[in-house]
Amino acid sequence: MTEAAMKAYFDGWFFAIDFERGRTVSTEVPRDFIPDHKPKYTMDDEDKPNNNAHRWTVNEDATLLEMRRAGNTFRQIGAAVGLSGSSCQCRYHVLRTALGLKAEPRHTKPLKFSLEVEARIAELRERGMGFDEIGPLVGLTRQTANEIYRRYRRRKERMEAAA
Repeated sequence: MTEAAMKAYFDGWFFAIDFERGRTVSTEVPRDFIPDHKPKYTMDDEDKPNNNAHRWTVNEDATLLEMRRAGNTFRQIGAAVGLSGSSCQCRYHVLRTALGLKAEPRHTKPLKFSLEVEARIAELRERGMGFDEIGPLVGLTRQTANEIYRRYRRRKERMEAAA
């Protein structure tokens, strides 16, 4: 858009914004106002910063997909292709969406505990004790004791429904 077209487009007054001492100052100016400075970059400048600095190649995409299928972390993949792990994660999401691949299941660490611990938690809970009290008695945190008890209850309910 040329300056004449911009002037015709803005009918009336508009605001010029300057940065002074770390704060923004807006000044009302007439529509024929022309700033006395040039912009840092124009759209045609070759020196302007490039926000999309890295263009992924077909080989990098293939490496990313192969390594991810093999179970490597994004950090490991990034080290292999010379990029950050977060860049690889973003690119993997783009590729997964474009290729229609299913999302990977979130891996949660299964709780490992003995059936004796589960039975002890259930017994103490049925006596009316709270998880703040149960946790230290069985050597677990209150949240872990609560989770074990919830799993126990769900399994017990499924077994009763099946019977």
